[in-house]
Amino acid sequence: MTHELATIVENTLKLEASDFKNYLLVLDKSIDVSYTAQLAVILCGVDKDFNITKEMVDLVPLRHHKSQ
Repeated sequence: MTHELATIVENTLKLEASDFKNYLLVLDKSIDVSYTAQLAVILCGVDKDFNITKEMVDLVPLRHHKSQ
């Protein structure tokens, strides 16, 4: 079930992104509750009608990078 939902979300984002006139890839480092650094990957796009789409694409734990 989870894989099916992920596929639907991925296909929807690909369809929306095909209409983007401009886009921005945002990388944001943060620290989780266990002090492990993580990198959020966010896709922002604007279509011809100036509709804005923002979608988190991934959240990547940065292993071996602990912060306090």
